[in-house]
Amino acid sequence: MDKINCILLADENVSNTFLVYKLLRKLNLSECIHIVRGGTNALSFVQDFARANNNACPELIIINSKIIKSDGSLFLDLICQNTFANKHNVKILVTGKLAEPIEHKDVILLEEPVTKENLLKAIGNLGFKTFAA
Repeated sequence: MDKINCILLADENVSNTFLVYKLLRKLNLSECIHIVRGGTNALSFVQDFARANNNACPELIIINSKIIKSDGSLFLDLICQNTFANKHNVKILVTGKLAEPIEHKDVILLEEPVTKENLLKAIGNLGFKTFAA
């Protein structure tokens, strides 16, 4: 399997973002890791990315549950219902805790705190492999 075309990390918490970013870099999953704040900015990034990449979506989206609670459920609906060229490769990790389970295919919950071990497990469950040295 090739490296992931792009990872989108959407989180409001700067500390969480920094930790997850460092873990992703160590795991060497992708050359492209983009960070945004909020569901609206995440959706804008995905749309811009698709326009610039032959209607392809970032293959791994990591979004915080607080964003899902505020404005991210629309984001999840739009991502899961879109017709991206690589739709079958797009997976979503939701970090944190949710009161209700997410009813979307290819979306899994990654409880905090995010550690290397639980991130590796979640990524493996989604079918990605790591390229860490």
